Amino acid sequence: MEISTNTKERTLLYAAQELGAYLKKITGKDCEINSSKNADIRLSLMPEGSVKNPLTDDRYQIDIKNGKGTICASNKRSVLLGVYKYLKELGCRFVRPGKLGEVIPEMSLQGTHVKLDESAFYPYRIECIEGSVCEEFVTETIKWLPKAGFNAFFIQGIVPYNYIYRWYAHESNPYKESEDLSYEHAQKVTAAIEDTIRLTGLQFHDVGHAYTFEPFGMHYLTSWAHQYRFDETTQPFVALVNGKRDVMHGSINFTNICYSNPEAIKLICDWFVSYMKEKPYIDFLHIYLADTVNNHCECEACQKTTVSDLYVDMLNAIDKAFTENGINCTIVSAQYTHTRYAPLKSRFKNPERFLLMPCIQRLQDENQYDGVYDKELPANLPNKFVPLPGFKANMALFDGWKKICDRPYFFFEYHLYSNHYFDQGYMSVSRELAEDIKKLRDYGSEGMLCCKTQRCYMPTALPSYCGGALLFNPDLKFDAVADEYFEASFGKRATEAREYLEKLSNCFSQDMLRVYVDVYQGGDGDRAKSVPKWINNSEAAELFKQIEPHVENFEKNVDAYIRESENKCVKRSFELLKYHAPIAKLYGKALVEGAKGNLKESKAHFEKLFDHIAQNEDNFAPEFDLRLFVIRMGIVIRSFDTN
Repeated sequence: MEISTNTKERTLLYAAQELGAYLKKITGKDCEINSSKNADIRLSLMPEGSVKNPLTDDRYQIDIKNGKGTICASNKRSVLLGVYKYLKELGCRFVRPGKLGEVIPEMSLQGTHVKLDESAFYPYRIECIEGSVCEEFVTETIKWLPKAGFNAFFIQGIVPYNYIYRWYAHESNPYKESEDLSYEHAQKVTAAIEDTIRLTGLQFHDVGHAYTFEPFGMHYLTSWAHQYRFDETTQPFVALVNGKRDVMHGSINFTNICYSNPEAIKLICDWFVSYMKEKPYIDFLHIYLADTVNNHCECEACQKTTVSDLYVDMLNAIDKAFTENGINCTIVSAQYTHTRYAPLKSRFKNPERFLLMPCIQRLQDENQYDGVYDKELPANLPNKFVPLPGFKANMALFDGWKKICDRPYFFFEYHLYSNHYFDQGYMSVSRELAEDIKKLRDYGSEGMLCCKTQRCYMPTALPSYCGGALLFNPDLKFDAVADEYFEASFGKRATEAREYLEKLSNCFSQDMLRVYVDVYQGGDGDRAKSVPKWINNSEAAELFKQIEPHVENFEKNVDAYIRESENKCVKRSFELLKYHAPIAKLYGKALVEGAKGNLKESKAHFEKLFDHIAQNEDNFAPEFDLRLFVIRMGIVIRSFDTN
């Protein structure tokens, strides 16, 4: 069989190679990649005008009968999306990253006919780096994203040293020795991640936080106070807070610049111009202010205006510098913490350069994507930020931006950052994510940036699988997507696996377990702002008592399910449930004791849980982020002290 492309462009060649490799597995026949116009399957780009914006709009047309035909698409990435769609129509499934997440049928192409013309509904279907990761975890996920329906990846930071360091340091695992990570090695990992993004043709989103002091010669590594000292050259550029120009919360990632200082703005502009000249392949440059809150400059000049006005002024200066230097990337402006408030006077001078990105944090409390905020918004007072609870309140603030800036926007969301750890069946969080994605269009959002660890595939990868499918087509029914996932992941035992996880999610009641979390505490970490409902709750105790026997009943059969597995994917899926079972039981024990009011015993069970995961981490490291789990459960444990 011959597969051809009409160009030597790298992503199209990769799409042809992927198609050839999978078709060989399916048919047993070798596939030759060439540029012949007479090849069996021909991959090509659509003519100009086939979509509104080729950078963001994904459309493919497939017409292949008996293994002969064409796949043409709106851009190189969409050709790859079309290849994977064709393979799915043949029966392939890609349920999680890596070869053990694939189901590949063996069949002849005779008698098959795939004819489709599909366009993605949301143009921004993005995942970003998060958690503790190594090169393999990130690059395998990036390669999986177009198989799942995503079209973009966001590298947070110039070099995401902080996330890579966490893996090398083996934070939260006392059974592993911490490894040194040089900045130079982190740069090499970053280069590999960038190369994978470019290989797949995904939208390339970059920077965000952590660039703040790069123009002044300082790399952000991680939050170690002793690393960051300002001298007489850099100190005048640092935000004046509480009478001092110094590091905030021990990290330059939490430290702002004096944005009224024209010399500082000139240095920032020059640095971004240099950065973009080195990396002209970046499609979307995210430029935020320093992370956390109440860290903005209190000098006389800065206090004459608002943080958002200074932010827009800086972005306008960067835009002007880019225009003068022929740099065409889009700048993403974040409506986050203080900049959730719209500027009073400043406006984007070149609006076409910008996209807006409200950071909504739907899952930080119990509010749904519903209704209108009918209370008075808090005043925008300097360094007295009050985080508003919930979607409705934050959308009310975002209305201020929409009134002055008629630009597209997409939401930054946190469904799979760490709140999913409250749902040990992953069914509740999957449904919520599906519901929220469907509602994005009701609020004018053109997509979602999913802040998610690359290691959230145990007990299943259903949340991510569902997220990708619904972002591509929000009209899909959740149960249909879930059925497809379970059939591929668990084969003939799909019903048993789903029933098991449905009940497990019900036992880990989200109404009982979730707490409102303040994510703006800077160096002290996230903090629970309320006591979990399940503490000293007899109703919760009765519910949580069901967890252990329910898991043990499933455990009795899991080894048999592993032995009878139809393929490597199904086998791995059941292995993950086997590894997950003792985690769910220990977690359940901790919840039962807390619900009975035995907080000391509950803490002890949580410690046993952390220890068990640490000892067994090698069995499921690509699928489970120990550090984030410990952090989120630590927030819950700290809330005991307020009870």
